[in-house]
Amino acid sequence: MTDVERRERPVHAPQTTSAAHCSSPPCQGGARGGLPAVFERGTPSADPPWPPLSKGGTTVLWALSLALIVMLSGCQTGMLNIPFISRPTKTEDLAGIDDVRGPLERIVQAGGVGRGGSTASLPPAEGQAELDEARKLYDAGDYDTAEKAFEKVGKRYKGTQLEEDALFMIGECRFFRRDYAKAEDGYQVLLKEFPSTRHMDRVTRRFFTIAQAWLEFPQVVSGSEIQQVDFTDPKATPPPEPPGPSSKDLTRVVPVLPNFFDKSRPVFDTDGRALEALRQIWLNDPTGPLADDAIMLTASHYLRDGNYMEAARMYDMLRENYPKSDHLKEAFVLGAHSTAMAHQGPLYDGTALTRSRELRESAIRLFPHAVDRERLLDEIRRIDDEKARSEWANVEYWQKRRDPVAVATSCREVIRLYPNSSYAAEARELLAEIEGRESPSQSAPEAAPTDPYDPYANPPRPLTPPMSGEPTPPGRSRL
Repeated sequence: MTDVERRERPVHAPQTTSAAHCSSPPCQGGARGGLPAVFERGTPSADPPWPPLSKGGTTVLWALSLALIVMLSGCQTGMLNIPFISRPTKTEDLAGIDDVRGPLERIVQAGGVGRGGSTASLPPAEGQAELDEARKLYDAGDYDTAEKAFEKVGKRYKGTQLEEDALFMIGECRFFRRDYAKAEDGYQVLLKEFPSTRHMDRVTRRFFTIAQAWLEFPQVVSGSEIQQVDFTDPKATPPPEPPGPSSKDLTRVVPVLPNFFDKSRPVFDTDGRALEALRQIWLNDPTGPLADDAIMLTASHYLRDGNYMEAARMYDMLRENYPKSDHLKEAFVLGAHSTAMAHQGPLYDGTALTRSRELRESAIRLFPHAVDRERLLDEIRRIDDEKARSEWANVEYWQKRRDPVAVATSCREVIRLYPNSSYAAEARELLAEIEGRESPSQSAPEAAPTDPYDPYANPPRPLTPPMSGEPTPPGRSRL
């Protein structure tokens, strides 16, 4: 196109293009691909893309823009107060925690049941009068009627402070009737519904009392009651002597037999239910004053019963979780004894003996003046002899197989691991006999054995090749 034709071309002639014939961004959005043609500098359009606004329309547009800015900024004025956008300023409008109460607040709101506190300034809660009436029956010693009244209160006021107190008082009514099995069930229901109940201290004391009443020997075993372990046959070592005569009741000897005569005991497995009561103490109140006592009493029961693996596990739990317990010293001594009693003999793994030795050494270091030091040292020496005996079993095995090389290797291992044991002396004698034995093909004894399969007899072969000019040793080729 020439300059004359460009000047003669009308400037205001609109170029209309159908959307069906041109769908590219430059055609739809103008020369710059995103803006209408009216925004192109030097390219005025006769038909703008939208109709011009009047003065009133411009005012409305500015007002709407200002209102949008105010709403997004969160400002609240008297003229603009939109509920779903404005922020709440009152506490009751927030997500409340009114139903969350701590133990102390629950004690105050419940009226101090069982605490003897004064709450005269607080208004009585709904149902408190019914709970007080049931409490009067309990104080009068009418435990059957009081239990029924507490059950009504608990059912009527589910999930409230009244139900918590009612469940606890139901267990108390059964406890003082000496119906310990149902009392334990009632306390467990309380802990299930209210795990952080404010009656936790009294509930754990009730569990401990019930367990002592059910166990045949509720005394804790001391270190002076155990006997030294016979490592040649651990099963021959008797358990600690009971503090009294054993019961002749068949329901205790055979746990599957039902108990129909003693109403204070459960129908089946009295000892098992007692251990379950002790378990509830350290599970629900692990930082309470009776947690370590419950574990110690459980371990003592297992130790007297001959269940040494469970006893060792309980003593381990006590040492790991309650390092400040009064039973810590006994937990080391009795734990070492239980672990050694779990050893099954020289033909089995010696991990139990190693662990028992470590516990005895720890007891000597931690309580140098509170334990029988000489006795523990003697037991450590006997443990070393028993572990050496386990290694000596390998020597006897290879002697039966008539393999002198393996016998010599096993003897050296016994001497290396347990040089001060009695088996080390026997290993030295046997090793000297093997090394001093003459071979039939030799007329004179050699200074050292030349068995190529004995790593201890032959010196290591040098890895560097001989230098040039050196004579090659016999039996070797030059590398």
